This record gives sequence, structure tokens and C-alpha cells, in this order.
Amino acid sequence: MNKILLFLALLLLMTACYEATGGVERPDERINTAPSGILNIFYNSFAVYLDDELIGHIMISDSLTSEDFHNNAVLHLQTAIGGANVMVEQQVTIEPARARRRDIFTHSEIFAILNRRFDYAVAAIEVYVNGELEALLRTETDLEHVKYLLQSVWFTEYTVSAEFVNGWETVTRYVCPDETEFCTPEQAYWRLDRTTVQTHNYTVQIGDNFSGIAARFGSTVDRIAEENNLTSVNSIAIGDVLVINTYMPLLTVRTVDEIGDLRIIRENGVEVLRETH
Repeated sequence: MNKILLFLALLLLMTACYEATGGVERPDERINTAPSGILNIFYNSFAVYLDDELIGHIMISDSLTSEDFHNNAVLHLQTAIGGANVMVEQQVTIEPARARRRDIFTHSEIFAILNRRFDYAVAAIEVYVNGELEALLRTETDLEHVKYLLQSVWFTEYTVSAEFVNGWETVTRYVCPDETEFCTPEQAYWRLDRTTVQTHNYTVQIGDNFSGIAARFGSTVDRIAEENNLTSVNSIAIGDVLVINTYMPLLTVRTVDEIGDLRIIRENGVEVLRETH
């Protein structure tokens, strides 16, 4: 009897020492084979595969399916890279198996290994203005934040809606994350919140004056004089051609304000329509 108790005590001591020195491997280590002998004990588990490659084992669960585990792995990857939608070509599956304790990982450890093994593409939101690519964003949340930054400048306390009215377009496609330069919402805002220069050639007509021409193009007398190297505003004559630059925001934001029965529509803060409804 004493020999049996001594043997069991020795067995427990050896098991404790093995667990302390071996333990569960770090996620960045490959699966090792446990030493043969009395400690070579196997447990019910699930073997985790990425396509045909064995990644490791997890503890068995009656309710866990391959589809659920694959979806959870993809969600873990999506969270790890900042919330962008991802498209994974490989398939994660699980199968009942037997494994040594040191070969069994937690779900988090397996997900961390899978994150490094996945071949994936991320959803990129391309922002175009008048057909030109202006910014590349990661998520719909980033896109909505950029739109708010650009539109809220023109909000009043009565604003009920806002929209872009000139060539705003977004396209979503999947790209390789290592080969793509994304914008933060703030970077996209600074790229889009800029003015564009349009050059006009205007021929002076009968009855024109400098101030009237400046007002027509939203410019100033001094600016037109400087752009045409004129020393005097009285130095123009009928038939002269003036080069006039106008500076317009890249984006036009149309807002709708409602004050009682009155609806006021503005474009970049300038009233273009007032009506009752």
C-alpha cells in the first residue's frame, strides 16, 4: 500500500514539474512533440487546420462547428487590423482529435497564429471627386467621419440635411494591405478641403467696369489687376482680354435649413433658393 501511495505521489510530482517547465507553447512557436513515457497523456480536442495545414489543437466543445470557428478567426483578424472588412481565401476547419496537453492552445493563441498565416485582402474605400482619386479609406466609419468634417462647416442650427453636389463618388474594392497607402480621416479631410483654380479669359465689353467684372467672377479689383500686370484700373479698354482666376472649393456642399414653414437651400453657405413648404 505504501509503495502504491509513493508511486502516485511521484507521478503527481513529475506531472507538476512537466507542466511547469513545458506548459502551453507560445503562439509564435511551432507545435512540438511531447516526450514519450509516462507523461505522454492524450486529451480529447479539436485539430485546427488552415486548408490542409495543421495549425494546432484546441479543447473540444460540443457546440463548436468549423463554420463558427472560421468566422470567429476572420473576426479576430478584422479586429486586429483596425476593423476593416477582410476577404480570406483560405478555409479554417476543425476535426475531432487526440492531443497532448502541451499541444493544446487557447482560442486566442490559435487566432494569433492564424493572423500570421492568413492570406487576405482588405476592403478599401476609394473617394473620387470629378473622376480623380483623392483618398483611400479603410472603413465606412472613416468615410462617414470625413463626410461630417467636410459638411459640418456649413451647418446651422436649422440644418436638416447635407449632400455633395459635384462629382463625389465612392468605390469599394479589395486590396493587398502591404501594397496600399491608406489615409486617416484627418488626412482625407485636408486633401478634400481645398480650393481649385479656374482660369477665365474675359473680353471687356461696352459698359464694363473693373468692379463689375470682379463681382461677376467673385474676385477683387486688386487681384485682377495683379494677375494682368495692370498699374491702373483705368488702363483697360473695350476689346481687351483679361485673365481672371477664380478660386472654388473642390467640393460643393448643399445644405437644407428648415425654419418653420421656410426652407432655405445653400451651397457652400451661399443661399440659392428660399421657399415655403
